[in-house]
Amino acid sequence: MQHDSIYQPSDIDILRMENELLAYENAYLKGRVAESDRRTRPRPTAGIQPPSRDALSPLWHRLKQSRMGPAVVRFRHSAIGRRVEGLLSS
Repeated sequence: MQHDSIYQPSDIDILRMENELLAYENAYLKGRVAESDRRTRPRPTAGIQPPSRDALSPLWHRLKQSRMGPAVVRFRHSAIGRRVEGLLSS
């Protein structure tokens, strides 16, 4: 290359520059989408509400009557099982 000639990029150089520009644009747009999602998404509440007793009671009874019945009975004898059973029966 001569000192007084102007550099003209080859086709491969142009493609590399375009690829780099598209990569930056892609990252920028992904950041914008993520930021807008954060703004529009509702904030989680301080405490997560457990499922209601009405929603869990039929499931608990179906589990007791299914093939899983023996495992459910053993689970009932654990501290957590007694607590669940007490919540659902009251």
